[in-house]
Amino acid sequence: MTLASSFRDYASEIGHWWKIQREKNQDLAALRTMSRHEIQELSGELGLSLAQFEALVRAGPAAAAEMERMMAALDIDPERARSERPGMLREMKVNCATCGDKRGCRNALDEGTAAARHASFCPNAEDLADLARHQHP
Repeated sequence: MTLASSFRDYASEIGHWWKIQREKNQDLAALRTMSRHEIQELSGELGLSLAQFEALVRAGPAAAAEMERMMAALDIDPERARSERPGMLREMKVNCATCGDKRGCRNALDEGTAAARHASFCPNAEDLADLARHQHP
């Protein structure tokens, strides 16, 4: 790897991070312009509690990106899970978005060890095991 390619990779990561931060700030600004009643209505339409909805907005648009990667690592079909258990997937997304061990999760996913290690750090470990059992009896 050359210094130039390392810099390009780093610049790309910064650009991606900046885009997510900008989107997150736009979402937070939009939330601040809404009345409490509007926020409660919107969260209800999404099937989320007010606290869950606010946590998701604060976490940002890509806060649950690891969930689908984890499902893939465990050979769980996300589309099938969404159609069969939409409520569970909604809860899992909130858990993932507000997880306190994002770095550990990403490292395990990047290293290819997530399937073996996820139970030690993932707040969705039990639900993921349930989905895996359901899809692969």
